[in-house]
Amino acid sequence: MDYLEILNESELEIEAINRMTILDIQKELISDFLLHRTVFCSELASVGILNPCPFVKKYELEEDTPKMIEDFEKEYKCLVYHTIKTLTDTGTIYNLFYVRENKEDWETQQDDIYASLPFVATINFSSPENVKFGQIQVGHLTGGLYNRFYEER
Repeated sequence: MDYLEILNESELEIEAINRMTILDIQKELISDFLLHRTVFCSELASVGILNPCPFVKKYELEEDTPKMIEDFEKEYKCLVYHTIKTLTDTGTIYNLFYVRENKEDWETQQDDIYASLPFVATINFSSPENVKFGQIQVGHLTGGLYNRFYEER
């Protein structure tokens, strides 16, 4: 790895941390990302009729998910910093939150994140080669995130 690659990676990490902070992700998860490059996943826990307020489970990625993220990062030359997992009738969907090297877009993307409308990559785990890109509306809960309105793109 040459000097420019290290510099670019550091800048991407700083921008990822800025975005995680804007998203109000739990400080411990941000620290783990900073120290170990650990990517965490948020998932809504089951919601019962008596409990209308869902909570978010935050956990390290499942066994096969890091490979999916690594492949995505290599193909799109980016850094993934968080994921949301959503179980659907069509399979397990992951929303990947990522930073690309194109700094000209960072300010606009931060504005979108402040508006709870981040631009993400959406991957159905059963067909990870079929990546879709777009904005989702996220909610913030207990230091994690959830996709407020999932619709396949």
